[in-house]
Amino acid sequence: MSETLLELFTKPDFPHCKAAKKTTTEALPCMNEALLIERDVSKKEDYQRAIELGVREIPTLVVNGKYQIKGTPNTSEELVRFINHDIQKDKNKGEA
Repeated sequence: MSETLLELFTKPDFPHCKAAKKTTTEALPCMNEALLIERDVSKKEDYQRAIELGVREIPTLVVNGKYQIKGTPNTSEELVRFINHDIQKDKNKGEA
């Protein structure tokens, strides 16, 4: 199984970003081989990465450089379901 890359775009002084980080961190143990990178858009290199991926608001979680989850997921379970659904959809496309 390949690793799932999660890039969480945040800004330190935004309260919703703290909640998004907490929810995402809680979801990590439920995902096999997931890597979380927190990207602080107040830093130049992380801001550039946000532009590359088309991130326009924070917090935003980008999964494998494709799917964007904007805002704060309600629960870690909801987040895991969403991510697994999109990963499975990608696998099905590859098999077709």
